[in-house]
Amino acid sequence: MVRKASARKRQKKMADKKKLVAGLDFAPPEPIASVLPRIQLTSSQADDLWALVCKGRRRNPNNDADAEMAKAIFAGADLANAVQQALQFYVRDVMFLSDIPQFRRRLKTLHNRVARFLATLPQEHDPVDYFLRRTYTGEIFLKDQLRPTHERLVELQQVWSEKHGPAAIRNNLAEFKKNIDAASSLLPETRPRDVAVGNFVRSLAHAWEGATGQWPTSGRDAHKNSRQSGPFADFVRAVNEMLPPDYQIKRLDHAIRSVCAQQAAAGESKGCLGEI
Repeated sequence: MVRKASARKRQKKMADKKKLVAGLDFAPPEPIASVLPRIQLTSSQADDLWALVCKGRRRNPNNDADAEMAKAIFAGADLANAVQQALQFYVRDVMFLSDIPQFRRRLKTLHNRVARFLATLPQEHDPVDYFLRRTYTGEIFLKDQLRPTHERLVELQQVWSEKHGPAAIRNNLAEFKKNIDAASSLLPETRPRDVAVGNFVRSLAHAWEGATGQWPTSGRDAHKNSRQSGPFADFVRAVNEMLPPDYQIKRLDHAIRSVCAQQAAAGESKGCLGEI
């Protein structure tokens, strides 16, 4: 029992230390609205991709030939739709996703401005706070016709205390500053991973899994500078060539390797949890 408890403790400690990844663990900074470009595969492009998928697709010799053909037609159509969507969302991500280092600098600037403003707020019972509060409630006026009724005065005093006074503003801005810190902690200080490329290859992996029934795998080709090889790697590169020239990705090996390893890592994690 002691060993089991220690193992759980270690796992919790590792989970707490794990750095969350943009695009995988949380949505990266993006605009409220964006335009999804229209990209349509040609029949020959769809056929070429299906031919690549068939290399990684298991066939059951006992299945009825006609049923297998019908199933392949529908699977091919689903694959084409999934690839088109991956292409469209990748181009949109490149066009509209925020530059993370610049976004982090904006958060830091905002944090500093909030901190400076907090430092200038008058303290409770400060003459400035006292004058502002009495001006808001109308107590500052000496003539009865300018002063609010007693009921209205009590209402204004409460609103000032809960919403508009320096104490309320200080509490709200302190919470806002904490949220800025939390958002900043999610964004890497070093050069961030390419979120758009990771999302693109991951979308293609899901398309591959839908067509083949298996999460993709990939090895390294020792004769080609150890670049990723295999049917899925060929499939990803073929889809990449269907992107508009200005959006084609020069380096895909790391993303292919990472995406293929994700499922294996998830399986190992489940296995470890089952043993505890």
